[in-house]
Parts: sequence; structure tokens; C-alpha cells
Amino acid sequence: MKRSIFVLALIAAASMKRSIFVLALIAAATWLGHDISTFDDQGLGKEPAMLAADQNAYPLLLDATNVWVKPPEWVRDWAVAVTNWDASAASSLVQSNAEFYARVDKALARESFQSPIIHNFTDLMPGIVSYRDMGRLLRVKSEWHLRRGEKAAAVDAAVKLVLLGHLIESENGSLIEYLVGIAIKTMGLDQVLAVGLALDSPESVRVLGKLLESYRDEAAGFERAMRAEYRFQAGVIDQLVGGDLTFLQLMQVNEGNMDVSHKPGAWMPGWMRRGLIRLVLHPNRTKQQLAEYDAELIAGGTHSLQKAFGPRVVAGRAYAKDFEKGGIVRLMHRNPVGLILVPIMLSSLDLIREKTAQVEGKASGVRLVLALRAYEMEKKTRPDKLEALAPDYVPALPRDPFDGAPSFRYDAAQRRVYAVGTDFKDDGGDEGKDRVWHFGE
Repeated sequence: MKRSIFVLALIAAASMKRSIFVLALIAAATWLGHDISTFDDQGLGKEPAMLAADQNAYPLLLDATNVWVKPPEWVRDWAVAVTNWDASAASSLVQSNAEFYARVDKALARESFQSPIIHNFTDLMPGIVSYRDMGRLLRVKSEWHLRRGEKAAAVDAAVKLVLLGHLIESENGSLIEYLVGIAIKTMGLDQVLAVGLALDSPESVRVLGKLLESYRDEAAGFERAMRAEYRFQAGVIDQLVGGDLTFLQLMQVNEGNMDVSHKPGAWMPGWMRRGLIRLVLHPNRTKQQLAEYDAELIAGGTHSLQKAFGPRVVAGRAYAKDFEKGGIVRLMHRNPVGLILVPIMLSSLDLIREKTAQVEGKASGVRLVLALRAYEMEKKTRPDKLEALAPDYVPALPRDPFDGAPSFRYDAAQRRVYAVGTDFKDDGGDEGKDRVWHFGE
């Protein structure tokens, strides 16, 4: 009798411990899987208004690629390093692309641009490579005219190159499109500078400088790109939650071999798949973190690079570095997949903001060089200070986009203007550290 009571007591105790253990597991899973009920996307998720088809340069630019002779390898090398110019090949290329240039002119006359909106990895990206090659062909055309002494035609092609980059940069539909726009615009500004320094009339230099004033406001393009990036980030999270994308596939993006043609885990009931995903990824909590970070970057878009990054961005960068050291420990925290996704998705965005400062600096530097060139041609002397240029040669002096100084630095003796660069220090026009532009020999 006593033995039976003892055995029953052991069974009851074991059952109670098992129940407590099961209850503890349920409580832990509930706590770990509990997402916030709602989140504030900071207004970033709103879709842009659609542009009327007859105002959009995008379809006409695509149409131009139906008739082009694509640039050969030497064009790529020359466009980057401005060496190994092939006059005979350039002449053949420009003349064989007459119809292409005509179609590009027709497209750019609309001066508005909107490519398809990208929501996630399954959406097709616009023709990024096509944009790049369009830019290279325009630069070849400008240089070809310049070397033939046809300066008006050289100016026209160079300005259209800047406009092409500006449209893609400022009215982009994705972050990568924004970066391509910046690259094309930078190439155009380099060509404008080469053409501008070759002009022999101060009035023509003035006109060229005024044309560049129309293609500004890099902060607006950055904001548009960041809004597009947030919508993309949210779309990727939705794909993960819906089971259309696995975390492993997401890790394959950098390798360029991600396959999204099938739905992983299709054998598992949808409710089970979604439940498991929500246990390790809190969609709302993760979107909230992304929205707050992106919104802070956008808010810093109008500031100098030195002041662009708020406390959340600084903390995010520190967290990304810390995560690399203690990734396994992070997996024990709530929302472990979200804790991995956030630094991956945000790790390079502050570098994108640096690109914005660079193109702003390039645009302002070229405008100042043209203004200094026109001033010297008219007055037969160099100004003592940059303030002498405003408002007759430039509407106002541009700020240094890196440290926020109200004006670029100026060295009359060395015939150069410069911005401080990413170290935020005035290194006296050191071309290894500062951003330097010369306005003549």
C-alpha cells in the first residue's frame, strides 16, 4: 500500500514537472513570438503618384535602346579614366548612332522620369546597364564634337548627359537606380567641366553655368531613394512572412545566384510556416526599426555629411559591428531574424549618403570653376575671394557638403577651389584628402 502511494506520488510529481515544463515552453514561445500589434512607417510606405505616360522619359529612353550600337570596351575605359581616346572609332560610333541620339533627345525633352516601382526581389529591375551605356554614348558624342571644334554641340551633349543622370538620380524608383543616376551625373559634370574650360567666350561659360543650376537638389533624390528602399525592405519582409522567400535565399543575394522561382517550404501547412516565421521574425517590430532608421537618414539629407547621421544611425552602425562579433548570442534574443536583417539591410546606407555629398560637391565645384573662368575672362584677373562671384556669376555661394561650411575653400594662387572631403578637415587642397577642382593652368 505504501509502495503504491509512493509510486503514484512520483508519477504525479513527474507529471507536474512535465506540465510546468510544457507551460514554461509555451510561455517562452509566446513571449519570443509576440510582435507589436501596429507600427508607424513614418509615411515611407506611401507609393509615389504615377506620372502620365506622355510626360515620362522612361519609355522613350527604353525605346532608344532598340536602335543603338552599344559602346565597345574602349568607351568604358575612356569614360572612366579619360585615356586611350580612339578618334576613328568615336567617329564611327557617333555617326552610326544618329537615330539613337535623336530618340534620347526626344526623351530628355520631357524632363520627367519614372521607372517601374520595385517592391521586392521578384520585381524586375529597370535597365541599369542600359542607363550606363546611354551615358557613355552621350559623353563620347560630346567629346567627339569638342575635339572637332564644334563647341556648341559639345556643350549640348554634355548638358544632356547631366540631365540624364539628374533625372535618374532625382526621380529614381530604387536605391540602385539612384546610385546609377549619381554615376551618370558625375560623368556628365566631368564632361561639362572639360567643355567649359575649352570655351573661349565668357558669355558661353556663363550660359553653361546657368544650365547646371537647373539640375540640383541632391537631397530630394536621396529622400526618394530612401523611401523606395523602405518599401523594398518592407516587401522583402512580407516575402519572408508569406513563405515566398527564405532567410538562406536572402543571404545568397550578394552572391548573385538567389533563386526565387519556387516557394520554399511548400510542403508545410501555411499556418505552421507563418507561425514559425513569426516566432523568429517579428514583421511589425522589424519594419518599425527600419522605418525609424530610414526616416532619420532622410532627415539628415539636407544637412552636411558631418551632421547627417543622428543617434539612431550612429547606434545602428555600432550595432552592426557588434553583431559581427556576437552573432550567436544575438540569436538567443527576441526577434532573432529581425536582429540579423536590420543590420544587413542598413549596413551600407550611410555610405549612400556619402555618395550624395560627393555628387553635391562635384556639382557645386564645377559651377564654381565655370564662374571663376567667366570672371577671369571678363575682368582679366582672378577674384580675391569667392564672395566676388555672387550674385553676378553664381546666384549664391554653395556650401561645403561635407562639413557644412558656408562656402568652398579657394586658393587663387593655385587656381583651385575645394571641399574638405570625408575627414572634415581643411588639408589645404591636398588632392588625396580634399575634393579639388582647377579652373585653368
